Amino acid sequence: MTKLYYFLTIIPCCLILYVYNIMYLIGLIILFCCCLVYYIYFRYNDFKLEFIDPYCEKGGRDENQDHIGRISIRGMHCFVIADGLGGHRGGKRAAEIAVNTILENFSKFIKNSTSQTSIDESVNIFLTNSLHKAHHKIKEESNAKPECKNMKTTCVVLVVIKNIAYFTNIGDSRIYFIKNGEVVQKSKDHSVVQVLLDMNEISEKEIKGHPDRNRVLKALGIEDDLAIHTLNRKIDKGEYILLCTDGFWEYFTVKEMELFFQRNCELSIKDLLDNLYNSAIDKAKKFDEHYDNITIQLIKVV
Repeated sequence: MTKLYYFLTIIPCCLILYVYNIMYLIGLIILFCCCLVYYIYFRYNDFKLEFIDPYCEKGGRDENQDHIGRISIRGMHCFVIADGLGGHRGGKRAAEIAVNTILENFSKFIKNSTSQTSIDESVNIFLTNSLHKAHHKIKEESNAKPECKNMKTTCVVLVVIKNIAYFTNIGDSRIYFIKNGEVVQKSKDHSVVQVLLDMNEISEKEIKGHPDRNRVLKALGIEDDLAIHTLNRKIDKGEYILLCTDGFWEYFTVKEMELFFQRNCELSIKDLLDNLYNSAIDKAKKFDEHYDNITIQLIKVV
């Protein structure tokens, strides 16, 4: 009887121990899953951008028709660069309208954004609508003010939300993505020399001195039906993003840009930007004393 009693008491104890171990194992699994979710969230949401004041200089010209601006709201960023075209005052004004309109729209976009639309879709709509709005504002003022007649501007826009960069460009202002010393992606110009380059009629080095060098095929204010093509890509920590006007990039082929970042990878972002600007100035002065306005915005993902 005693043996039976002990046996009967051991069974529930074993069951309790078994259930306890199972619960312990389940607890460990839950803890592991929570840590994994936290790591994924932290890895893909704790992205920060490091950037300093950009260069936007008139170079060898009498007037600076480049314009640049940026805005950051709740960890979301918008950068805009524009290069005005169209005579004295007109080009400068067109660039200002483009940058100011897009940044104003970005503030409204963040304020009014809802979860009903996916981030990708909503940012693409923002980029398209903002550029169209700037385009029509430029055309209206161009028609209303004789001193601004036929003014237009190139434009490049970058929006960064979490670890995704959304971007678009009009004309020949550019954006580069540089990772581990390699240009992994860049925007494509809307210009005559870009068409010639695509047809292999000229090389990248021949763009700078080409007679059609400054002929753009698309610009804000230049045409009635403006087609906007938006792109996006995931960005990684350590990656650089460079926005610039043609007054800067015309002195750097893609290979030269890559070599620069490979040789200067240990520098701070300030020193990198200073060296990029000074290098462009040195090359520009040798080529033409009346060299173009130069604008550069450098961003690092950290």
